[in-house]
Amino acid sequence: MFEQQQPQIDWYLRNAEELASSFSKHGVPFDNDLVKKVRESSVGLAKYTMGMLLTGRERVRQGGDEPASLAHITSLALSGVKFSFKCHQFAGGFDQEATNLFDKLHCVVKEGGVL
Repeated sequence: MFEQQQPQIDWYLRNAEELASSFSKHGVPFDNDLVKKVRESSVGLAKYTMGMLLTGRERVRQGGDEPASLAHITSLALSGVKFSFKCHQFAGGFDQEATNLFDKLHCVVKEGGVL
């Protein structure tokens, strides 16, 4: 989904002044900040996803569940790393909190031997 939307978002950002001028001539409001917020919100989505995966893994470890459960959550963590990286690319970077979560999740995947 990010790969499909990124060119459109980039186009809106590149042409923001022209769009605002064109829309204002016709009385249509255009808020370029909303376009920027779409990109930035992907960082929030990545943080939420990474946080859920890290919390789930910790609960599985503390609960003493069987190794199959831990292996499953580790494979989910790999999917989380991939998804978070796509969010990172879409947003043009992470903030410090997201970077820390990404590092922790990456370590989980490495520990699990998935990488």
